[in-house]
Amino acid sequence: MRINSIVGVAPAYIADYAERVKAFDYKAAFAFEFEDVTEDGSTVAKYSNGVAIESIVGPMVGMDIPVNPYITSSTNMARRIRGYANDPECKGLLIHCDSGGGSVAGVDELASAVAAFSASKPCAAHVTCSCSAAYWAISGASKIYADKLAYVGSLGVYCVLEDITGMLEKAGIKLTVVSTGEMKGAGADGSVTDPMIEQQQRIVDQINEAFKAAVKAGRKADTDALFTGGVWLAQESAARPLCDIGTKDDAVRYVTNEIASGALRSRAKELARPAGG
Repeated sequence: MRINSIVGVAPAYIADYAERVKAFDYKAAFAFEFEDVTEDGSTVAKYSNGVAIESIVGPMVGMDIPVNPYITSSTNMARRIRGYANDPECKGLLIHCDSGGGSVAGVDELASAVAAFSASKPCAAHVTCSCSAAYWAISGASKIYADKLAYVGSLGVYCVLEDITGMLEKAGIKLTVVSTGEMKGAGADGSVTDPMIEQQQRIVDQINEAFKAAVKAGRKADTDALFTGGVWLAQESAARPLCDIGTKDDAVRYVTNEIASGALRSRAKELARPAGG
């Protein structure tokens, strides 16, 4: 997950993703309309048998953009999921994930919304690719099912600092930064200084700790050793604490069974109440 650019995705995902979007019509995608849901659930969502369906697909961004099939706004999805949680018509949530990750912006908010939903209603994710920010986002789901050959992992955070002073010197350009403090405007002259590196390392480490905490809490396991940035196929043993092997049907079956079980438990409680109680 890259913090100093719009998006950063797992390298293993890039080639496959490029093929999927080669012929994609971005103009049409940004015109794609979606019936949104407010946080209090006041807008009625179109559920399938009481189950809301969301997709984390393509690069994840924090900006407020319309829903479209190949880019995911973490902020918008978090708002919708909070709406589902508050809507009594919504009984469960299915999330399809095919994303190599993206920007830090909005992902903690989305992950928190998924975890909060899962605490009160059944939520399952089905994964064909879930790396970096995309995995953080779904880490709090009640169940995560991944295809055997799905990419899972790339856990961690990074940024890139580019020193272009050599290029500027060759071009005969010398930049002078006038600022109000050591870190204000740092790097504007094309250089990378030790204070800049220290600052970015501090930020990267803090974000990574939040990432670790979310995954550990969501999967109820010590997953810190998996934060190497490496990517695994879901069938590999090292990735197993992160997911269960399963299909989209398994995810659907889990949510629908949990809804049915919850309804039976509620009915049993009603029948057990004393008359007039």
